[in-house]
Amino acid sequence: FNSEYGTVAEPDVTIRMKQQRLDFAGQSQAPTESIRTIDFKFAQSSYEHTEYEGSEPGTTFRNDGYQVRIDVVHGRIGAFQGAFGFQGIDFDFEALGDEGFLPGTGTRTWSAFIYEEAAFDRWRFQVCGRYDHTRVAAEDNPARPPVPLQPVRDPSRPPARRECAELVLDAPGGLPPDGFPVTW
Repeated sequence: FNSEYGTVAEPDVTIRMKQQRLDFAGQSQAPTESIRTIDFKFAQSSYEHTEYEGSEPGTTFRNDGYQVRIDVVHGRIGAFQGAFGFQGIDFDFEALGDEGFLPGTGTRTWSAFIYEEAAFDRWRFQVCGRYDHTRVAAEDNPARPPVPLQPVRDPSRPPARRECAELVLDAPGGLPPDGFPVTW
């Protein structure tokens, strides 16, 4: 995809953009007795745009990388059936030119996830989890010394944590009208 367009801020500035993307997806059905399907997805992309003042090229922004994901759906193991998988992302960004104030960065993310479900009589029990690990590395730029950052959070408070857990109970035909007797 190639495009050229102007900006509203400066009438003599235009932007020339180029973007390429490749997507691939596939599935293997019942590769083993215990595995129902394996889905595979891969995407590679390359993005670049250059700002021009008149006919002179100015700052160029580039973002190149890929994503890969594998989903495995398994058959019943005891009372449970479900899926698990992995995802990886790798992108490199750079801004080149006089107004390229941002450092080049490399972002690497990998994730693992699981979803399981079991049915007991009229009840369905679901449990899931996901772990993400992200690393962003920025290049040093001697022309632009680092700017000291101010703390974003109140140091007297513990750092924020992101956790997720869910328990879903579902009764076919709806829940009893009087609720459930709960014993602890």
